Amino acid sequence: MLEASEQAAPADTVSDGKPRYSVRKTGTQDTKDLKKKTADLKEPDNLKTEVIYDEKDNTYTIGTSFSGSEGSSAGQGTRGGSSTGTRGSSSSGGRGGGRSQNTSSASSTGAAGASSGSIIPGRAGFTLGTATSFLNAPVLMSPEEYQEWSLQNSMQQYWRQKNAEAFEAEGKNKFDFTDMHFSLGPAEKIFGPGGVQIKTQGSAELKVGVNSKKVNNPALAASRRKTIGFDFDEKINLSLNGKVGDKINMNLNYNTQATFDYDAQNLKLKYDGKEDEIVKLIEAGNVSFPSNISLVPGVSSLFGLRTDVQFGKLKIQSVVSQKKSSSSSVSSKGGSQTTNFEFSATNYEENRHFFLSHFFRERYDKNMESLPTISSGINIK
Repeated sequence: MLEASEQAAPADTVSDGKPRYSVRKTGTQDTKDLKKKTADLKEPDNLKTEVIYDEKDNTYTIGTSFSGSEGSSAGQGTRGGSSTGTRGSSSSGGRGGGRSQNTSSASSTGAAGASSGSIIPGRAGFTLGTATSFLNAPVLMSPEEYQEWSLQNSMQQYWRQKNAEAFEAEGKNKFDFTDMHFSLGPAEKIFGPGGVQIKTQGSAELKVGVNSKKVNNPALAASRRKTIGFDFDEKINLSLNGKVGDKINMNLNYNTQATFDYDAQNLKLKYDGKEDEIVKLIEAGNVSFPSNISLVPGVSSLFGLRTDVQFGKLKIQSVVSQKKSSSSSVSSKGGSQTTNFEFSATNYEENRHFFLSHFFRERYDKNMESLPTISSGINIK
């Protein structure tokens, strides 16, 4: 059996027996006991801290009392005494004003009421109490000390309330795939405040089917007359926007129904520098290169890397990319638009037939007499 001196310290204490996480004392004995600690516990509901102001001594008395004590609180009043404001007699001959052993009788109009202790005059915002209602000896403070303590206590209560509200709100927020937020932590010094934000929106439609085709052609083997294949048809319109701090933006667009090919897939990563930074802009992905000079026209629909830097009054814009667009010319004559084009005889439109010449037109019926076998004897390559 271990001796008392050899027993292990509790988990919430260190080896010297002192609390690992100190808390504020319930009853105040000096000014240090009034300060908030790192892990303050919830104050009991039947205890409260009262502040009493003594006009004569210009001091503040702070103590702890039961919330249900007689005379522990009162409205604004005047010092006990006659109706002209003079002091009443004290049974102990001592001075009033917050000392624990002084009593006086009060019969004037406007007094808060009689009790076992002397009632101290109060002001708006203070809780009035009697010296005899304190659980232990109160603490006296000068006006300067009280203002400093009151300000510190108010700030701590404010931040405690904000932290509690933030903690409660964080527990209510559920993970949303379309709107995600992450904290950067120490990396905010590099990328700026705001954390990581990813927003996703769009729609996706996928159709899956099966095509079965059977051709009664005696020239084909029986196993090859019937074919089965899958048919996929997708319609996707997806947009993703991401931010890292206040410097990096990312945009991603994917649209299978876009009119132009370069609009079907659009990816851009952008870095915006501050006013006092050398690197003003970095873009990667689908970029454009505007130009205000007529000799060097601007170009759009590029895929590559673009950078803008500035050294004093010298600005440099550079781009390394691949051009994904093409230029074409269209002419109109007589109010109608004409376009020249060329195509091979074999590149005719699917599911539409036409005669290449009168030779095929005159022999069409004869060649189709033995369907499904075509007896034309001509192969076009």
